[in-house]
Amino acid sequence: MVIDALVRRRVPLSAVWVYDFAHQEGEGWNITYRNGRRAVLPAISAANTTFRTEGCLTR
Repeated sequence: MVIDALVRRRVPLSAVWVYDFAHQEGEGWNITYRNGRRAVLPAISAANTTFRTEGCLTR
């Protein structure tokens, strides 16, 4: 998964710029808990938890 590569490179994932932006739904970028990309949200949360645990991020 792309997120795994971002975690290895320590790229912070605290923001999702296309969260619930209906204009980009057809383009495959919109992420909501109601569409097929909903699995991305917990993956981002888990990556940020890893970063925070390792001291790479602060709240």
